[in-house]
Amino acid sequence: MIEPVTVIQYVRHCISSLSPAGRNSEFNTVLRDRFPYQGYHVVEEIRNRLIHDHTPVIRSLHGAGSHKKDAQTVAGINRISSVTARYGRLLFRIAGYYKPDRIIEFGTALGISTMYLATGYPSAELISIEGNPSLTAMARINCQAAGLKNTTIMNRTFNEALPVILPICTNQTLVFIDGNHTLEATLEFYGHFSKNAIGIPMMVFDDIHWSDGMYKAWRTIKSEWPELVVELTRMGILLKCASGPKQILKFNY
Repeated sequence: MIEPVTVIQYVRHCISSLSPAGRNSEFNTVLRDRFPYQGYHVVEEIRNRLIHDHTPVIRSLHGAGSHKKDAQTVAGINRISSVTARYGRLLFRIAGYYKPDRIIEFGTALGISTMYLATGYPSAELISIEGNPSLTAMARINCQAAGLKNTTIMNRTFNEALPVILPICTNQTLVFIDGNHTLEATLEFYGHFSKNAIGIPMMVFDDIHWSDGMYKAWRTIKSEWPELVVELTRMGILLKCASGPKQILKFNY
């Protein structure tokens, strides 16, 4: 169940996003791109197979996940934990437009968002971290079915993976946070990457309106980020500005 305060936040976001401010920003090009990329069809064909897969999955949660607890089959996890087609395609376009040197994903699940990011910019190495060994194995199979050559999926907890991941990040790395949706964990993740001596990577946070705690974390993060901040209905995105001062843009998306 969605927390009542989250519904209020959602309504406030929609109202504040009605302003035309930011429609001429560079991110608007990414947001409004309607080209039917072939990569979309590759990922959605795999998703459509998962919809009908009722194989039981042993769950091993290491952080805050879905509010619902009935995702005990592949189909259930696909329905509840996978990124939607709309936002998956946006991840694809973000990767393709900003061309990161490396993509890091925390929270693989069945690999839907992984495949969107990896196909969006195949020249980037993608490393995805998933704590559930059953989901890790399934995501690897799905990425193989998509023909991906640039993807590595690690079966580790987030805390186990951080010492490996942090040293290889640059300020042109794209980090996608889609797991452990709590105030403390979200701020901790941001803190780890913002203290990177090489420079702060670009970051995408999923489910920023998932709970009051998650939105509080996002408000702190967007106030500290020095460049382009994009707030959508579901995601919070921290990017590099092509030029000019810091911008905070809200889109009803």
